[in-house]
Amino acid sequence: MMTESVTALTHMLLTSGIFAGPIYMVVGLAEALLRSGFDLRRHELSLLANGDFGWIHVAMMVVTGLLTITGAMGLRRALTGGSGRMWGPILLGVYGLGVAIAGLLTADPALGFPPGTPDGRAIVLSWHGIRSSRRREHWLSMPDHRLLRLRAPFPLRTESRRAARA
Repeated sequence: MMTESVTALTHMLLTSGIFAGPIYMVVGLAEALLRSGFDLRRHELSLLANGDFGWIHVAMMVVTGLLTITGAMGLRRALTGGSGRMWGPILLGVYGLGVAIAGLLTADPALGFPPGTPDGRAIVLSWHGIRSSRRREHWLSMPDHRLLRLRAPFPLRTESRRAARA
């Protein structure tokens, strides 16, 4: 009974982590296509945190960061041994925390977005604009290939393994 609930919880945590990337891409692309004055060729996605609908981008960043953290918790439960069992989930969790925090650090309006903003970069940056200017979107590509490496040397727990140990 206990094993089934732990397995279900691990599966739920891993599944929530899997949805972080697609949610970011779908919501970010929808925002980019639907927001008046936004041009993907010219504007960074972080500029979407500005304007009347900026709260959507902020919420998306915070939610995807939290989903990544839950995925890291599931990964910790699923990996059976080796250094990847400790460091993989820790690094993924730190990345998720960074994404969530980056969502709260909105970029300063620039390059004519939102509409009414002067064309060009902001001359004076706010404290959160300085932090945001580090291009938080590049973080989103960081864990992909590194996480794929974790699976091969560190097999996932399975019911058959648990039965074999008993």
